[in-house]
Amino acid sequence: MSVTSARMRMQSEYKELAIAWRRVSETWRDPVSRAFHERRIQPLERRIRSAASAMEQLEGELAQARRDCGDD
Repeated sequence: MSVTSARMRMQSEYKELAIAWRRVSETWRDPVSRAFHERRIQPLERRIRSAASAMEQLEGELAQARRDCGDD
């Protein structure tokens, strides 16, 4: 699996999770749900964004390495 496809899959899977969480949170509104959101969902969102950014940077570095090695 390429870095690009892995990044896209990760973002797609997270998007599905976010949609599911929004649906659940429409009816699950108590201190436990808020704690779950704060402790699990929010940190995951930040980690996904950070990982996606790092993967994009890695994609650029790999492309440059391919160009440098003549493997366009």
